[in-house]
Amino acid sequence: MATSTPMSRLRHSAWIAGTAALIATFAFALLAPAVFGGEVQRMRWEWLPALGVGFGLRMDGLALMFAGLILGIGLLIVLYARWYLSPEERTPRFFALLLAFMGAMLGIALSDNLILLAIFW
Repeated sequence: MATSTPMSRLRHSAWIAGTAALIATFAFALLAPAVFGGEVQRMRWEWLPALGVGFGLRMDGLALMFAGLILGIGLLIVLYARWYLSPEERTPRFFALLLAFMGAMLGIALSDNLILLAIFW
């Protein structure tokens, strides 16, 4: 019964969204020393190998800067929204859409090709 109250839904959804944003921020922070050293971090998975189409993410210095901005500002929004939003509002949906938006922005910043950029757009 306690988890069905509006205030607990707000707390749980804000906690989950904040934890996800914080974990992503730390994951990118772990890659920062290599990127600052001049390396370009790449990950690639083949979608359609016969056509040469793949899912590729690429992080260089500029992409790391944008990822830091996206994750840092997103984390601040999660913290602010936790205290600003009313418990009666649909906060789990808000936090889910905020995380989806952050993921799409990260996809745009890290995409390795124009097809992937258009998909994340």
